[in-house]
Amino acid sequence: MDRTSRSTIHDHRREPDNRIHNRMDLPCYHGNISLKTCENLLLRKGKKGCYLLRDSISVPGALCLCILYGRLIYTYRILQNINGLYMIQAGNGVKEKLFPNLKELIYYYEKSNQGLVHNLTYPVDKESCEQMPLSPRGSLKHSVLEETYDGNEKLAFPPYFFT
Repeated sequence: MDRTSRSTIHDHRREPDNRIHNRMDLPCYHGNISLKTCENLLLRKGKKGCYLLRDSISVPGALCLCILYGRLIYTYRILQNINGLYMIQAGNGVKEKLFPNLKELIYYYEKSNQGLVHNLTYPVDKESCEQMPLSPRGSLKHSVLEETYDGNEKLAFPPYFFT
């Protein structure tokens, strides 16, 4: 991210203003859930490309897009600039794609080959998960991992580990 785009990032220490899209409208938005709960929900869905949105733990006001791919959960941070546009945080030299709301961002990344480890395929909806009992330990089940991982897959790049 160059110096000019860094200055346009929204100050995440304060809540976004009223013109920003309401996150609660998205069924895949889970709010302030723990990393273990996120892990459990994605592994229970158990399909490559399943995803959910959660609040970032380390950056107040930011979101995390979490995607199951193989045996790993990849996490991408979603930020908002001062104009209220959403973007997935990218590395230096990577052009940022801006979206007017979260629904448009999700729609864009549902298509293959858009820069994520896998396209967004199966949303993990909060409502359906509320009836699902979760393991109190948040442990990874070996059988779930075997169902979601094809040992011949090669990862193009390592996952981001944003909290």
